[in-house]
Amino acid sequence: MIGDPTIVNAFDCEVTCAEVATRKIPGGREATPPRCDEGNIVLVEGNIGVGKTTLCRELADRLKYKMFCEPATENPYLAKFYSNPKKYALQLQLWIFNQRCHTYVDAMEHVAKTGGGAILDRSVYSDCVFANVGRNEGYINKEGYAVYEKLRNEVLQKLSPPNCVIYLSTTPEICHERVGIRGRDCESGLPLDYLAALHDEYNLFVDEMRNYKDRSCCVMEFDWSKFGSTEKIAQRIQSTCCTNDDWNITKPTTTHSDKIFTLLEQAMDQCQKSLVE
Repeated sequence: MIGDPTIVNAFDCEVTCAEVATRKIPGGREATPPRCDEGNIVLVEGNIGVGKTTLCRELADRLKYKMFCEPATENPYLAKFYSNPKKYALQLQLWIFNQRCHTYVDAMEHVAKTGGGAILDRSVYSDCVFANVGRNEGYINKEGYAVYEKLRNEVLQKLSPPNCVIYLSTTPEICHERVGIRGRDCESGLPLDYLAALHDEYNLFVDEMRNYKDRSCCVMEFDWSKFGSTEKIAQRIQSTCCTNDDWNITKPTTTHSDKIFTLLEQAMDQCQKSLVE
């Protein structure tokens, strides 16, 4: 039923948390194990305009997680992309991937250092949704997409995967209507066809995350056509994460982060060289 705030499609799965259950505190004593729903990385995903940011904010408040938003840094390639999509689409995509990767690493480090939870409004994992649409629309050529795909594969291998993915689904038409209502200048004139293409790619992305890295990632899908209950989603996150005692996701370290950022810099350099050639 449209608007039903209960789970439309929730997958029982192995869920791991980002801290080991027993941690050392200053003085060598052992800290009390955290609440079973702490230490998680939760992604909120969905099409443009579906309502991710509002839900993220409400979940972060209810679960006492730290919220990580899409970077607010001014995008140096956006205006260039609008004027010449084929020339700047790859640079734009790599720049956004770079920003999303930094945000995800910040979330990993928050979990590792504090033991608290992190919730992200879109992520480096779903960046491929936009890259794939760019490729399919002819804005990113075969060679450029190969650069992006190689970068994505190498970087994601070095990241701790999320514990849970919340996917908010609705029709492209409803997203288009909501985008118009909120009236952001950068989204003015956003075509319905583009949202429809993102919708199709998001469905493929969700399937990928259900079987990510040969293990089931906890994916919860909600019909968000008439929005839904934040409280019930929070309860589902808590109950799912409390059904498993595996607390072993690799902690990020400074060296780990530096390697990721080096890969990003090399990819951007490669992109610049290919454009000059």
